[in-house]
This record gives sequence, structure tokens and C-alpha cells, in this order.
Amino acid sequence: MKQFGQLSLFLFLFFCGLHSSAQTNVVSVDIFGLLRDRKGISYERSFRNKFSARLSYENQRYSYGERNGQTVYEVRGKGVIPEFRFYPFNSKKPAPLGFYFGSSFRYISVTETYSPANVELTGNVFNYTIISGYKFNFDRVVIDLLAGYGSGQVRGFDDPKRSQIDPFYSDNTIDNLKGNFRLEISFGFYLPKLSTD
Repeated sequence: MKQFGQLSLFLFLFFCGLHSSAQTNVVSVDIFGLLRDRKGISYERSFRNKFSARLSYENQRYSYGERNGQTVYEVRGKGVIPEFRFYPFNSKKPAPLGFYFGSSFRYISVTETYSPANVELTGNVFNYTIISGYKFNFDRVVIDLLAGYGSGQVRGFDDPKRSQIDPFYSDNTIDNLKGNFRLEISFGFYLPKLSTD
């Protein structure tokens, strides 16, 4: 948990420090994620006209299992996703609007619980993802469509206590977090340029 806080602070300061003659900023919420029990918010900042950097926060229940109407198994996590985007066709509209492609890194702190055996395990997931998408704007309102896929690794779930979890619930659950298929439909606000001259 301490590592998660330190990483979040570093990334926030880094993104705020991006410099160009003028920055455009977008703050958005992942609407599609809300339908999948994923809460996500992001901040994107442009630089050098065709580039932008985006920092997202997510909080999600990745898996759960019930018995007799009660939740007995759950995998929850929260993490940060820094990403860089390139807007190659922007001549009239500067970044961050229009078509883009780029890459992202995803760090999640995950907790797996199984109440019948009082098991609570924590670990980390790291993903690297290739992304592409398109951002529309209607005046100050922005709609961002994003798709991407990547792979990664999971650390910290090799505790012997994990054998006490019923395989019916836990089988492949943690391993599935290594693959990272991203599909986002975000709704946000396009903020005015801020001159730094």
C-alpha cells in the first residue's frame, strides 16, 4: 500500500510538470467501466501539439463468488495507469483530440479474500498495453473511445494459504489479470489552454 501511494504521488508530480508553450487538459470518467463495477477517473495533458500524457485511477471488483446468497470470495484492486498518446493526424485540432495511438503501463494493488477459511492475500499486477482510440469533442464536452491489449505479470500470490480457497472460485482468477484487454468509453470536459510563456 505504501508503494502504491509513492508511485501515485510521483506520477502526479511528473504529469503536472510536463511543459510546452500551451497545454490542453481533459478530465474524464470511464462510463463503460461503471457498468462493469469499475470506477475510473483520468487526467490528460497535451504537450508539443501532437502528444499527450494521461494518468488514470481505477478501483474495481475483478471477480467474486457467492454461496447461499452471500459473497464468500472476492478479488478487488485499485491502481494507476500512466499512458502516452500520439495524435498523428492533428493539423487543425491540437492534441488531445482526434485519432491517437500509444502505450500504457498499469499497476494494481490487489486483495483476494475467501471468508469461509478467513484467507486474505495481497499482491500486485503489472501490465503493459498498446492502445488506440478516438476523442470527439462537442464544445467543452469530450467523448473518448479507447481499445487496447497487453500482457503482464502477477506478484505476491504464492502464499500457501491460497490452497485453502475453493478452486471453484479462484481457478485462473489471478492469472487472468495478467492479460489486459482495455475497452473504455469516457465522458469528460475539455479545459481551456493554459499558456506557460
